[in-house]
Amino acid sequence: MRTLLALLIFGYIAGTGIAAAAETKTVFVLFDVSGTAVSSRNEYFKNFKSVVGDPERKEPDDHVIKPGDAIVAGLIKDVSLGKASFPINEEFRKMSLWKDKQKNFDREVKSKKEEMLKTADDLLKDTQGSRSTEVMSAIYAAEGVFKKYGKDKN
Repeated sequence: MRTLLALLIFGYIAGTGIAAAAETKTVFVLFDVSGTAVSSRNEYFKNFKSVVGDPERKEPDDHVIKPGDAIVAGLIKDVSLGKASFPINEEFRKMSLWKDKQKNFDREVKSKKEEMLKTADDLLKDTQGSRSTEVMSAIYAAEGVFKKYGKDKN
């Protein structure tokens, strides 16, 4: 009887994530769209896609966005980032074992990833190059993003 009770408690703790909650992270991405970086835009998108992960499959890698993580991305150009908006600003909720069905949850994550990739692709294709890049304001923007989400890793 004690063994059964211990297994039930262990199953509950493991199932709810109480025992070892996975670390969450915040990823902040700025795409440089200055005139000198125009030729790098395809590489920017490729790298962004590797961080978001393939929407078609679950990624075990730590560098890929997973449920519980947040990602914020936008453009860095000659306008101060203090006035910038971030077209990609998504926090992936964790799955609830009590409320969510795995298939529906996976569909939701896939849809968000596809939407982010489309937004990033559109940003990089449709944005005219700026004259310069306001790099110093990026530090303050990053600080604000990391404070907002307060994840384990940034």
